[in-house]
Amino acid sequence: MKEKKRFCPYCGNEVDGRPNKVFCSSLCKGRHFRDLGPASNNEVEIEEPTLASLQTAQRSTFTSALQSPTPAEPEELYQLNQKREEQAWEVESLHDKFCSVVREFLQSEGCALSKRSIQRMMSRVEQLARDYNRHPYLKEPGNSAKSRLKALYDILDVLAEVCQEVSSKLLWQAEEGHYELKDKWRNKLRDLLIAD
Repeated sequence: MKEKKRFCPYCGNEVDGRPNKVFCSSLCKGRHFRDLGPASNNEVEIEEPTLASLQTAQRSTFTSALQSPTPAEPEELYQLNQKREEQAWEVESLHDKFCSVVREFLQSEGCALSKRSIQRMMSRVEQLARDYNRHPYLKEPGNSAKSRLKALYDILDVLAEVCQEVSSKLLWQAEEGHYELKDKWRNKLRDLLIAD
């Protein structure tokens, strides 16, 4: 059985692939729905393009490709790419610091820690928490940055309790403290070490 040729409702190119596929590419699909605007009901009306509409679409695509971009576009694109690269570097740097702090915290579990080493670890965690508050993707849904920030605050709480415990010891008692983590929380911390 021969399939009927289908054409993209946005650009008029032939659509290949699944029988229920409407657009030739995700780019055309995105442009179509962006042009419809937020008030639309997002239904696609499929109509067979005429030869004249196909020629017009191909001609407009060809002429738009020939038009030179405005002088501001390359600079804006360059700045946008620079900003993305800086954000990616910042995210990677924050994640590396997070991994370092969490690994140290997990390795120190059950070990006798002096007040000085606890305070040093607390200051690293506090600094990282302040840095994580400026994380570029903190407010994006589905990103692990918020979970990592919460984990840092939880680590701070544990370290503060151990520090308080060590400070309350008497002179003849060893000025060392330790902490034990629940398996569930330990596994959650290990999961957060995996990059997004």
